[in-house]
Amino acid sequence: MNRIHNPKTGLRVLVILILSAIWLTVFLPSAGAANEGPSLRVRSSYSAYGLRDDMLLVDLYFVASPVDGGYLLTEPFGNRIITWSSNRELADLSQSVATIAFEKAEPVVSGQRGGSVIDSDDAGNPLREGLYLLVVRGADMADYVSRERINGEITYVTYARTEDYLFRFLPTLIILKADEDRLEIEPKADPIPIEPTPDTPDIPPDVPPDVPPDVPIEPDEPIDIPDENVPPEELPITGQLWWPVPVLFVLGAVMITSGLVLRRKDHGR
Repeated sequence: MNRIHNPKTGLRVLVILILSAIWLTVFLPSAGAANEGPSLRVRSSYSAYGLRDDMLLVDLYFVASPVDGGYLLTEPFGNRIITWSSNRELADLSQSVATIAFEKAEPVVSGQRGGSVIDSDDAGNPLREGLYLLVVRGADMADYVSRERINGEITYVTYARTEDYLFRFLPTLIILKADEDRLEIEPKADPIPIEPTPDTPDIPPDVPPDVPPDVPIEPDEPIDIPDENVPPEELPITGQLWWPVPVLFVLGAVMITSGLVLRRKDHGR
């Protein structure tokens, strides 16, 4: 039995396939993009000082969720809505949050390399929209957090370093939104030159002659004292001279004899 092929049917199938391909290409990627979370990348703006992107580590603390009229703080940062109207208020708020973060909170992103795209937390979940505390630190520094007095106020700072410079960063609050492009951040720092340490020979300090050393200095070689320099044992230890002894003995004998002679003359009379 011969089948009759309708050319219109083939044309309809072709149109359906083309429309399906267009829909898959255009609409599905856009719908998926709408479901993606926010992302950011932290770059170094101090490559001229030797500080590369991969020499930085990034920590993120989730601080607050967006609500009508501001941001609602999460635990342990509090349970209130916060707003700010100036950079100064934001800086003060960043320090208050940093105090709690370094003492009580755990980062949702820890130790992410600078220059890499951050779009998920350490558990692999997409980042949420909201307010985050951004902490930038050096990759080769174990003790990177410090509390210092800046402009008369105790301030939390973090450090990175190169061979010739220290870089001091301030923890900063940032806003991540899903419907915006990737947030590119180049945090500002204070490059501080590292003073070179002079090469000094390992020479012990001289001990002043009137200050005895704490530990007696042992001689390099044993010291031999000649026998002729050793004082004889028969010398008196009182310091008295011997020559007056016979003189006094003779004078005493003379006086005794004279006394006896004078006594006999008296009895003879």
